Amino acid sequence: MLNLNGLAELLTFGFTLDGKTMIQEKNIPSIPMSIPKPKTNANMDDVYAALDEAMEKLIEAKTGLALSGGLDSRINAGIAAEIEGIPTFTFGVSKFEKMIAHKVASTLKLPHIIFTTNMHLNGKIIEKLKALVMETGGALDVFNLYIRTSLGQRFKEHGIKKIITAYGFDEVNCSSFGYKVGSTQEFCDVLSQAYAHPSLPFQYREIVKKNLIECCSNIPFRVLYPLVWIKNVIKKFDVRDWVRTETPIVDRKVLSAITSVPYEKRIYKRIQKAILRKYFPKLYKIPYAASGLPPFFHHYIHDLMNRSVLALFAFQRSPQPLHTWDIQWFIRLNLPLFKELLLSNVPPFMSRRTVRNLICRMEAHGNDLDANFLNRLITYALLSAQMNS
Repeated sequence: MLNLNGLAELLTFGFTLDGKTMIQEKNIPSIPMSIPKPKTNANMDDVYAALDEAMEKLIEAKTGLALSGGLDSRINAGIAAEIEGIPTFTFGVSKFEKMIAHKVASTLKLPHIIFTTNMHLNGKIIEKLKALVMETGGALDVFNLYIRTSLGQRFKEHGIKKIITAYGFDEVNCSSFGYKVGSTQEFCDVLSQAYAHPSLPFQYREIVKKNLIECCSNIPFRVLYPLVWIKNVIKKFDVRDWVRTETPIVDRKVLSAITSVPYEKRIYKRIQKAILRKYFPKLYKIPYAASGLPPFFHHYIHDLMNRSVLALFAFQRSPQPLHTWDIQWFIRLNLPLFKELLLSNVPPFMSRRTVRNLICRMEAHGNDLDANFLNRLITYALLSAQMNS
């Protein structure tokens, strides 16, 4: 039976709150989290020390490190190289990001393994994704389901049972809209607005706001975004073919150190840049994979470069993805397979016309916002098709 609350949350945020799924009787528990205690006069050195301790606890036999070449994964790689020379893995199809990641690994003298992943789906994979959506209750979108499934076997071939990722550093730092909010109510309003697609029906927005306020009720405002994100995004999915993923950012000491640093010193990757400048200066000089510019340029210049490349990509409809995991490229590539499925399984309160317009826009000149929303709609469509079969 469909859980309308879970559906509304997934279509709005891309994740569900408080362990809900899109299936009424199915729950996916979140990792247990306690509220971190604030420190006084915390700084970048405290964050680094906490990350170092968290990484040391995570590194064990048959552990690998996901290395995208971004600033967050560079820090993890730098710390790992000082503790133990674990293998690093870069995956996806973006050649430039692989080059940057390889340069990082070479600088640290870490083993570096590159996976080239075929993002083209077929009927057999679609059927497997339907089964996985049922197994996870639709609490994880189809894009992430495919990534985890396609990589699981590859990691196991290299004897890896656990992968450490750098996922979550920007999210824990309140992303880019933390400065806009000053209360729990404002946080819920801004978060719902920031994540929701313009095509999302009004009924879903009302359900989500009510559920989000309940989810935030017992969390202090100072740590609201980090705990809401960790509590609801980092779930332990028990799927046989997947390897275990861990991220040091969810460690209690790391969270305590980060949330004690003033917000203005955390946004725009300021903590990451400060750590790299002091502890890993060679890594700091390596350019960003997205813009090709070194990190010491102001974030606005990087943002302008990224937007320019994205605009060019949309105009030319390049067959090559921009990033390691480019969701827009993935959706555009496989939309012919998903089109009939989407039009045959339209969510409640939405019309076929709205879905058809989204598909047409994505085929012509879609953007990341459209791609993310279509990704969520496809997840529902797969679940609905499997439940009705």
